[in-house]
Amino acid sequence: MEYLVRFTSAEGRDGQHSAQDLDSALQLAEHLRNTEEATDVQVYRVEPVPIRFKASYTVEVEQEDGEYAPIEGAPALPEAPPAALPEAPGAAPAASEEEAEDSQDSEQGDDLLVDNAGGSGLLSRS
Repeated sequence: MEYLVRFTSAEGRDGQHSAQDLDSALQLAEHLRNTEEATDVQVYRVEPVPIRFKASYTVEVEQEDGEYAPIEGAPALPEAPPAALPEAPGAAPAASEEEAEDSQDSEQGDDLLVDNAGGSGLLSRS
């Protein structure tokens, strides 16, 4: 366990030192207070905080001046689904529902068109 000793030096500057165990931190605190005339000496236990990073994408739209800007008022992104588990060796890859629908649509000759006139973003079939 790591410990952090924070203090104010005799000159009024804030300082901090780390120690690998509580005894070392307490010895340092005593030294700072008794020898260095530090004030406001405090000892903290430092623990790691579990964190993770998630990738996210922001869509930007080209403006009239040629610059790109984020979409105003865009809804918050939903949490990404967990990554798929790898399949057993030799197993045929399963098609997702979207791929199956896309395959059916292309077999029927239907294409989706996006009507973006006026920013409506409506979908229609041709």
